[in-house]
Amino acid sequence: MKSTERTMSAISAYYYMNHRAPSIREVANLSGLSKSWAHECVTRLWSAKRIKYKPSERRSIEINP
Repeated sequence: MKSTERTMSAISAYYYMNHRAPSIREVANLSGLSKSWAHECVTRLWSAKRIKYKPSERRSIEINP
């Protein structure tokens, strides 16, 4: 599975389990990626418009419908 798909799965799983947005560190832990690579994948998902993300805000990741 690609890193971006693992990241998307981790975000979805976190939302399902906790009913709130994950931090980058939590995405990294769930996906098994380093924190810097998880951040890169979140940025790629944001660029592809698969998620909403505000880099300057904590826990700002939202899944686009």
